[in-house]
Amino acid sequence: MTSARRVVRSFLASSSLRDQIINSARGVCSTNSFLNCRLFVQLTSGVSKLERLPKVSGRPEVGDILQWGENPARHWAIFIGNGEVVEVPEWGGDIGVTPLRDVNDEYDDPTAILRPSWGR
Repeated sequence: MTSARRVVRSFLASSSLRDQIINSARGVCSTNSFLNCRLFVQLTSGVSKLERLPKVSGRPEVGDILQWGENPARHWAIFIGNGEVVEVPEWGGDIGVTPLRDVNDEYDDPTAILRPSWGR
């Protein structure tokens, strides 16, 4: 098991999934100063091959990974509930909690909703 997966799983034992994702994201960003959105999502979720995650339809749930665009994707973020995502908006940008509608205004609706297990 990778250290990123161990970190994600240890968060799952103690607080809400939303808080766990935000804490994991902060930890990733504190040790990696220059990330793009995809690498941020990979390190935060502990999933290296995002495209292999199961795609789901409907409304996103807390912990779902959202993808905008295909071949290649233009943007990636993690849905944390309350109509918000956690993301790195640009190369080297700071982690941020952003309203999903603001991201959709920039990229349109997500082209895929991917569901990692997050230890569920």
